[in-house]
Amino acid sequence: KRQMRKKHFAILATAAALFAQTALAETVEIATADDWAAFAARVNAGETLEIQPDAKAVSRVKEFLTQQAQRLMISDKQRKTLMVAADEIYSNIVRYSGAKTVRIFIGKEDEKLIAVFSDDGVPYNPLMNEEPDIHAALQDRDIGGLGIFMVRKMTESVEYEYRDHMNRLKLTMKQDA
Repeated sequence: KRQMRKKHFAILATAAALFAQTALAETVEIATADDWAAFAARVNAGETLEIQPDAKAVSRVKEFLTQQAQRLMISDKQRKTLMVAADEIYSNIVRYSGAKTVRIFIGKEDEKLIAVFSDDGVPYNPLMNEEPDIHAALQDRDIGGLGIFMVRKMTESVEYEYRDHMNRLKLTMKQDA
């Protein structure tokens, strides 16, 4: 019984930490210990990296993402999509946000890969930009916008919210067939 209590407590602690860190916090009702356990199982106890935004930290971000891809046993295709998307989003945060802190959460929810990029920079919703005209000649195109366009095409969904003085961009990627 003691070992079962310890395991149950560990699941609850993991779920509580995850619940406090993710963009999922407002969308889940948790009332009982069983609710916590179900939430932890559903999200597959993801992990969060918190760093100061710096171009020199890209290798640390890539290392974290690689470790999480291995831990979550995602496909090579999902890993590559995650790496490309993360590179685009993280580099934009570093270049333009003015943030002092970046958090990157990786986990699974209902067998889908979830990545949440949070920063305390200037509020900015990249999804509000008009999609670039990819058929226009290069010299006629506006600068910018291709990165988030690419991320949107590679993922099942991209959601943005600004809450608690944090920009949050949540990517959802389907499990490969």
